Amino acid sequence: MPTIKSLSAKIKDKACLAEIGRRQLTKALAETYLQQAFITPNRINALAFRNDAGGHEIYHRNAELHQEKSGTIGPAGVRTLPASPGARSVAVFVYVHFWDFLTRCHLYGLPKPEEMHVITNGQTKNAADAIRNERRTGSILFFGNGVAEHVFIEALDSEIDTQVAAIEDLSEAYMDQPESVRRAIRAPEYRPDQSAALSVSMRLRYTSG
Repeated sequence: MPTIKSLSAKIKDKACLAEIGRRQLTKALAETYLQQAFITPNRINALAFRNDAGGHEIYHRNAELHQEKSGTIGPAGVRTLPASPGARSVAVFVYVHFWDFLTRCHLYGLPKPEEMHVITNGQTKNAADAIRNERRTGSILFFGNGVAEHVFIEALDSEIDTQVAAIEDLSEAYMDQPESVRRAIRAPEYRPDQSAALSVSMRLRYTSG
């Protein structure tokens, strides 16, 4: 079973730095939330993102060796970055993967005091529970995919009067069409919600050209 032998706040591994660059992120931003982990028995360096349960979401990609690995080492859990206790109304942002969270940080800056950010790490229902506990929620923006979106909406409290927005695979989309993603976020497309969970939702789509 893979284990983390060591964690470093500084990311120096060539493959890890290459992946950060491939996703058009800065090393400084990556080191704010990620650590470099040495994984055994594979003996590889990977990027590690801590979750609230004490485990780590791991991602390793080495293009030269055609390697790609991801998963959880340790307890599985969501990652929440809560809003400031003094915020009256909280904007909640939900992500399926930490890469999407980092991409939004790259586009709009680090989380603000009136924002709550939740990375589901595959624990979509647990993420919905965490959001229900935030009684100041004024809006929700969901970055994910169609399947995860439906699970999230179903799990979310139906009494929350808010809007849900989704853009599929934000990080992947930004690598392919960065300007199109920027335009899509600036001009969201509204659509009727197909579920009974929320009154209104909107989907952000990125288009080429």
